[in-house]
Amino acid sequence: MAPALATKPDRSLMRSTGRPRKLKTREDLLRAAETEREYIAARLEELRQIRQAEPFYFYQPTNSTVTPAMRVFLEEFLKPEDIPAHLDSAIDVHSCTANIIGVAGGNQSSKTVSTTIEDLIKACRIIPPSLKGIYPESKLPTKKFNRIRVVCKDYTHGVLNHNLPAIRYWVPKNYLIDGKWEKSWSAEKMTLTLVHPEEKQICATIELMTNEADVGTFQGPPLDRVRFDEEPREKIFEENLIRFATADKLDIAFGMTPTNGLSWVYDRLWNKDADEHGNAVRWFQLCSISNPAANLKSLREICGNIKNYDELRMRLLGEWISLSGLVYGTYFKRRIHVIPPSALGLGDGEYLDCHCAGVRTDANANPADTYHDPMCPFLLYVAYLGLDPHEVKATAAVVVAVDRDERKYIDRCYLGDKNLREVKEDIHAMLRTYRYGFGKCDPHADSDRTAFDNINAWKILTHGDNAVPGLRKADSYKGSILAGVDIIRQMLKDEMFFILDRPENQLLIQSMRTLQRDMFSNEDVRGPKDAIQEGKHDHHAAMRYIFQSRLGWYPHEQGTKEEFVPADIEAGY
Repeated sequence: MAPALATKPDRSLMRSTGRPRKLKTREDLLRAAETEREYIAARLEELRQIRQAEPFYFYQPTNSTVTPAMRVFLEEFLKPEDIPAHLDSAIDVHSCTANIIGVAGGNQSSKTVSTTIEDLIKACRIIPPSLKGIYPESKLPTKKFNRIRVVCKDYTHGVLNHNLPAIRYWVPKNYLIDGKWEKSWSAEKMTLTLVHPEEKQICATIELMTNEADVGTFQGPPLDRVRFDEEPREKIFEENLIRFATADKLDIAFGMTPTNGLSWVYDRLWNKDADEHGNAVRWFQLCSISNPAANLKSLREICGNIKNYDELRMRLLGEWISLSGLVYGTYFKRRIHVIPPSALGLGDGEYLDCHCAGVRTDANANPADTYHDPMCPFLLYVAYLGLDPHEVKATAAVVVAVDRDERKYIDRCYLGDKNLREVKEDIHAMLRTYRYGFGKCDPHADSDRTAFDNINAWKILTHGDNAVPGLRKADSYKGSILAGVDIIRQMLKDEMFFILDRPENQLLIQSMRTLQRDMFSNEDVRGPKDAIQEGKHDHHAAMRYIFQSRLGWYPHEQGTKEEFVPADIEAGY
């Protein structure tokens, strides 16, 4: 229906020139004011009807602005340390050029709206006025016909109640066949067909499917874009991935509240810069209150009925949670705490150990006995060892390098599926080129346990040829596990802890993202359990042992004769 025409101003109040007559009486003034109000109201109603008819062209993305009312709302439900310093927004989503974009959002966070707008931009090859200068034109398809698929959680809620109404509301009406939804939407094929108004030919199809369908139904012609509304099954994701075999580029989007906890999406894509095929990955977390249209009263009622704090963070912030709780949760951010070796001036295959072997008069000399180039990492860092020995499975170790500002870097991880005598040879050789302080080991290694095949691992590691230098037993007391975790959390929070992005360090990086707490079934009565589900996270255990001690930096006296194991470095701490 065409917008209503606005009422014209009263011509009796105008001169022949079109200018207002000079008003002399009070009645003239009142009548003129009323006419003006009616004219303005008519224009506003006309604008409202246009916006209602074509909302796509009036789309306003959410931004990262936090109003005082929003801040008060967050402080009402979240702990101060969990309130984000910066809120992701729909503008971040639209300006991103990654091949795989994930939008983890809470209730009413606009994740569906922002990803639906992305679908329609790609389908129609047009940018809403509000995104001009923000949306990279390089994201627009070059093809004149594009196939888009939206995979919903289920048919009733995902398709009928959620995504189909969103697409119908936001689609530019001039791209519908004859401007009519009924002619463009096929309920039988679950497909919307769009026609370019100027080119007069089909420019896109948007197919809706569900996560409940058989994997085989996702086969078919190549696709140009796939959006997953809520998390799909991994096999469905992989089947859709195959549909890009002949596409110019990969274009996949996720819009989801992570209600499944630490699922395959978290392990495979979350907080990663690229997937296993090298495609760029970027994730955003849209907070519920970042949407100006969010109903704070309704949100307050929803949040007030959620008793579990982790679930509350998930619903408000789109935060990934586990049933028992992530050990590091929001503390560990891959884009902050995982750094490339090049950030420290390292080349391929270089570590934070001695790089200036040419300075030595004897190639076999101990680095501690030689002069070093002033910029040699041997002078700039002190190394420490964390060790989690095993006889029945691989032994894990980490080397921590500390700079003069006492920032800690996990330089390398070691995993040796060997007997302990071979392991200590590897570790002895690995440490030899570092300026080495001391190491800490699982205290339970000093016992004749069945777990170590009835051998004393401690004695093997610290005695005989190639003994691990400066190795000490980590402390073991009630509360020591959570105490060690708290030390690591504080370093993460202060941005004093980093992991170098090396292949051998990936298991530890994954542990930082997925390690979960252990808990009592009645924790509200018994309190938190001093345990974490560390069974398969051996590198984390090794790291936790060494971080029980204060790891400091100290200068090296060039050319002095030092033992391979320095005097008690911890003395005086």
